[in-house]
Amino acid sequence: MKKFTLLFFILTVSSGISYAETVNICTDMNSWYPFTYKEKGESKGMHVDITAQALENLGYKMNFTPIPWNRCLQMTEQGSYDALVSGSYKLSRAESFFYPPDASGEKKSEWRIMQVEYVLITPIDNPYKFKGEIKTLPTPIRAPLGYSIVEDLRAKNIKVITGKTIRNLRTVAKLKKGGVITIPTNAEMLIRKLGFENKLKIHDIPIKSKSYFMMFSKITQHLSNKEMLEIWNEIAKLRDNKEFMTNIQSKYD
Repeated sequence: MKKFTLLFFILTVSSGISYAETVNICTDMNSWYPFTYKEKGESKGMHVDITAQALENLGYKMNFTPIPWNRCLQMTEQGSYDALVSGSYKLSRAESFFYPPDASGEKKSEWRIMQVEYVLITPIDNPYKFKGEIKTLPTPIRAPLGYSIVEDLRAKNIKVITGKTIRNLRTVAKLKKGGVITIPTNAEMLIRKLGFENKLKIHDIPIKSKSYFMMFSKITQHLSNKEMLEIWNEIAKLRDNKEFMTNIQSKYD
């Protein structure tokens, strides 16, 4: 079925590739270290590095612009940017964005930039231990504004307060109640940076694991479906290249 879907996708696109002179891409300016974040006014992170190398390998020029996540989604949807890096699959987003053929499946996508996990952080004095049951999460849960995990939890009637991760961590450490959701590397780095090793703990079992993609606007006319598929393929090759990924990871250790 997967091969049929890919074949159908390829057969429906135009033949021949005409590279865009420049691909304009927005990224989330908030700290989603080491995947995407803003540093000295520039887009940084592993997802940016992988995407940039893929585009360079294919002969594209590119501009990355860090802006607030919701604005990045809206402006790419409207065609102000050709693509964004990076987002997970949501049915509502698929109305405005092009995703790889297998993006809507529950398994890891072949064309993902990376698979990203979300973990729970709670006060160290709280004996609660997350064992995979979402309904048992200590409320309120705090998570970044615009992230799909917020909607996922709210759909399960979990109270979620949105805000920047650093502020969320400081609030939970001070109030000694509720929890924060972010990614593992971000959690470890920020807890260490804030000096909260004796105030907060990271739970072992992830809240969720998701594939994240380079998402293309359905409004922009710069890239054909065939060009998008070629870019996703190049991203996949780099992601599975152990030497390349080791070099990328070493920049953020």
